Amino acid sequence: MALLAHPGENSAAPEREKRTLLLDSTRRSQRLKRRKQLTGLLFVLPGVIPLLIFVIYPTLSAFVLSFTSWQFVGIPTFEGFANYTSLFSDPQFRQSLVVTLQLALTTSIPTTLLAFVIALLLNAKIPGTGWYQTLFFLPSVLPTVVTTIVWSLLYQGNGVINISLNLAVPWLTDAHWALLSVSLMMIWTNLGYFVIIMFAGVREIPLDYSEAARIDGASTLGVVWHIILPLIRPVLLFVVVIATTGALTLFTQTFLLTQGGPAGATRPLAELIYDLAFSYLNIGEATAASFVLLLLALLIAYVQFYVLRPKDI
Repeated sequence: MALLAHPGENSAAPEREKRTLLLDSTRRSQRLKRRKQLTGLLFVLPGVIPLLIFVIYPTLSAFVLSFTSWQFVGIPTFEGFANYTSLFSDPQFRQSLVVTLQLALTTSIPTTLLAFVIALLLNAKIPGTGWYQTLFFLPSVLPTVVTTIVWSLLYQGNGVINISLNLAVPWLTDAHWALLSVSLMMIWTNLGYFVIIMFAGVREIPLDYSEAARIDGASTLGVVWHIILPLIRPVLLFVVVIATTGALTLFTQTFLLTQGGPAGATRPLAELIYDLAFSYLNIGEATAASFVLLLLALLIAYVQFYVLRPKDI
């Protein structure tokens, strides 16, 4: 006599089949997901590998090197935080830190304000706007070395500036004037680039907003303050961050114009780092100063992002 099947076996078989099908579907989905991830990884590898080789690895190596003592030869010797403590006890480093902050302050803020005002004037339908844009942008495309040499000639005691204005100002040899001289040159050099960016941002604002505000009785200053400035905040943030970062990492102009003088009055951190590494062969302190400059730039950029971020973020 044949054995009778258990009553629950007939209903359990379809359930097992469902679970098997579900398990197979899940496995296929996971395999497809891994295949897509692998494909995406292969596409980004050409960009990631150079980043790892030329950015991430050198940065990590320099960070490790900042805790060592090394003079380009031999094996680096671990010194702990000695390089950092030595830096902050060095009056030259403190002076360069102050100079760097002064340059960032005296170049980024005036350049941003002037670029914004000029962008508003260019947006006011002035005849020959295209020519003005070209003239303002021209200093940005000139070679830095050529620009610096020309300005050094203008700043001479018998240069064009003193003769034209009937002055006798020691622009490059007096500590009180040298830093101002560098700032004026940097404002002239970078202004055109930021004017074009500001002008593009101002032109993106619909005219309907300004016209509606004027119908409601807003003045020109009110339109600028309540309409244009809030809508141009992302562009303003970009200009401020780029201008400040450029000032913090300034090297070529001060090195060629004043060689950091007189008495270190125009030597920023970037030039001090160069001197520590290649004049004094103190690679550990040079890399430590580099990371101090990096942290300073990141901190200032964070404050700028926090202050100038769009209100809806």
